[in-house]
Amino acid sequence: MTKNYVLLKFSDNWADEMDVEGFLVVSKEYWLKREAELGEEQDALHLCIGTNEYLEWEDGETLLDSIEVLELEDAHAQLLAKQFPVTGYWSGGDKGQVLAAFGQTGFLDNVGVGSAY
Repeated sequence: MTKNYVLLKFSDNWADEMDVEGFLVVSKEYWLKREAELGEEQDALHLCIGTNEYLEWEDGETLLDSIEVLELEDAHAQLLAKQFPVTGYWSGGDKGQVLAAFGQTGFLDNVGVGSAY
């Protein structure tokens, strides 16, 4: 079974008051490139999750610590894309900012799946 995709499971907490979780499916090739870029990021990263509320990471490595990476079979990636036709699912935060944090701009080219709330 071919595994060309990864499931990125994100989990963090804002001020011990709200859990922010989500997932993103991208090609393994894309993730390896983006993971390396994030690992080299030395500046603080922010994700706005509401009015004057945001998650903050000291650098790219700190953000990577919030992400669990699981290999995903191609058929499962396609199933998720079919079930969640909008890129990116997050229980908190702004979809566009989350996807921008990962540099996700395509859909089936990188298979970004989910819905934003």
